[in-house]
Amino acid sequence: MIGGVKGLKAGRCIRSMGAILFDLGETLIYLDPEDKRRVENGRFEMVQGYLADRGVRFTVDVLRDVYRGSVEALSDDSEREVHIQSILAEMLRRLSVDGSSIDLGELERVFYRREVEAWKLFPDAIPCLEYALEAGFKLGLVSNARSDWAVRAILKRLGLEGYFEAAVTSAQVGWRKPSPEPFIKALEILGETPGRAAFIGDTFSADIVGAEKIGLKTIFLNRRGEPTPVVQGVTPDYVVRDLREGVEVLRVLSRSIRAHG
Repeated sequence: MIGGVKGLKAGRCIRSMGAILFDLGETLIYLDPEDKRRVENGRFEMVQGYLADRGVRFTVDVLRDVYRGSVEALSDDSEREVHIQSILAEMLRRLSVDGSSIDLGELERVFYRREVEAWKLFPDAIPCLEYALEAGFKLGLVSNARSDWAVRAILKRLGLEGYFEAAVTSAQVGWRKPSPEPFIKALEILGETPGRAAFIGDTFSADIVGAEKIGLKTIFLNRRGEPTPVVQGVTPDYVVRDLREGVEVLRVLSRSIRAHG
């Protein structure tokens, strides 16, 4: 144990680390419960206003129900991502709205506007990113999100975009974590291999299982202090309670850079 950090996996050597990949939501940024409610309602209130300005009127409840039906119709049991514009187009079709008069890119931005404004930085996020850069790591972001635009807008608003040489979303690559594609895309951009990279994330089934599948070292961020899950026999290399403890792990990994540099 390193301070409060649990190193769970035995017999796995620390190789020279070149890159650290981060999850975004609930790892670096968060929505508090009240913000989550406002965001959920705000999406459909914004769409309602956008359509009303174009002479098309629906209640918020109708828009929400048709949206959910559209998501269900377009989704399957695979890890394929459904882009928000595909969902919005299906929603308009079900509402019998002439889609040719609607700019789906503009509607996407309307749909996510309040959410982009609501996310907040965890206090330990910037110190962790700063340490990782100072230690010589390349930084990447891998996020499950139906809108690449929304993720990049959030990064810009919170001053995070400059930290990452690679920012990959499931909307961009068409696959969601734990599928290997988003992780592999980020590593390709960074010019690194799985054996020289680690992943930090809070969602065990998507982040830790997905990273483990392709051979990344895994750091499970367990902010709620719940028992570490057992999913598909995967055990994380480290478990940390916050990103301050994450820095302790990065300090260990950074020694491998100096030792092999």
